[in-house]
Amino acid sequence: MLMMRSQKLILPLLAVMLAIRSSLATRYTVGGNGGWGLGTDLQTWVSNQAFSQGDELVFQYSTGHDVSEVTKEDYDSCQSTSPIQTFIGGSTVIPLTSPGKRYFICSVPGHCSTGMKLEVNTLLPAASPSESISIPPTVTPTIAPTLDGIAPAGSPTPSKLPSASFPIPLSESSNSPSTNDGNHLSENSVNSMAMKLKLHPNAVGIFIFFLVMILGM
Repeated sequence: MLMMRSQKLILPLLAVMLAIRSSLATRYTVGGNGGWGLGTDLQTWVSNQAFSQGDELVFQYSTGHDVSEVTKEDYDSCQSTSPIQTFIGGSTVIPLTSPGKRYFICSVPGHCSTGMKLEVNTLLPAASPSESISIPPTVTPTIAPTLDGIAPAGSPTPSKLPSASFPIPLSESSNSPSTNDGNHLSENSVNSMAMKLKLHPNAVGIFIFFLVMILGM
């Protein structure tokens, strides 16, 4: 139950995070104000940029140019015979969807060798601490096996009240002399019973109990 609830909460949270990241993506105009052209120092411009996954490159150029994405070998040699993809039209937006290096040149003869080439290194975005999500593990309770009459270790055991057996002084009660009306014990009989019962922890209560019983007879 806890795992399913966590997953239900994580999916919407990830969607919100992706939406926030998309809104924070940076759009770079290649070459700045000079754009994608022969008069722009593209190498100086790109050395001052830091591209992250999710960013976008905007190529602004005149009709005499194009944008060709090529391999590292073709970039170094300014060859455009086998481009990965080529764009025309004067305005091209290229999203940086994955980390790594990509290479762009102008395929018009002579333009790449005079500086219309661009190497772009895309990095993974730095994750903030709030984006680190962990799913709490589920905890399955375990029940220790028990033997008949034996509780597992650590389990509470019911307290036992001490049991006591109380001697009944029949001899004193049966042989004790009584007064003329038969309702009172002699002083010697009471003292004898008190001496025998005072060794018991509940001697006072027991003594009173038997005294009431004998007086009630």
